[in-house]
Amino acid sequence: MRVHLDNPRQLPRLLTELGMQPDVIVTEIGYAVIEIDLLGSYGIDDMRNELRRRLELALPEQGFTIDWTP
Repeated sequence: MRVHLDNPRQLPRLLTELGMQPDVIVTEIGYAVIEIDLLGSYGIDDMRNELRRRLELALPEQGFTIDWTP
């Protein structure tokens, strides 16, 4: 899933935070855009909720948009 950050200056912090989580693969794919893959057995809705939860914890008070299309 792709995540577009409203504040590009938060990208290094987010990459560090998510990179420390053993079940996350995160790749920078563009300016203020990353792709995140969660490893594990998730249903689609559960994965969306978990990804949103982790982003909100990593970027409190910051804006982002998640692109759910494959």
